[in-house]
Amino acid sequence: VQHHVAEMSMALEGARLVLYQSACRWEQADAVQRAVLAARAKYLATEAAVMVTAKAVQIVGGRSAHRTYPLERLFRDVRTATLMPPNVDRSMELIGKAALGVADEAILARHAG
Repeated sequence: VQHHVAEMSMALEGARLVLYQSACRWEQADAVQRAVLAARAKYLATEAAVMVTAKAVQIVGGRSAHRTYPLERLFRDVRTATLMPPNVDRSMELIGKAALGVADEAILARHAG
């Protein structure tokens, strides 16, 4: 259990640091950079939340899937976050294009809708 809790803690801390870093850079960033900052923060926070809730379900066991336990609702809510715009695939596309230096206004416009 301690190993799982350590992984959960590290994933949340990493996502939190990227969120803070994105917030610090926000004011000086242009629209494309802001889209990338937001995509990075959302991706890492969402993936960390999915991993943390999945590990919590694993630790608690089968009873965590019962509707009377809050963990069941948390797991469903977090998993649904991966589908909300920008979804995981679009976030990764934007981040990848930015890393390759091909992020521009057209990419931003495509991901805005």
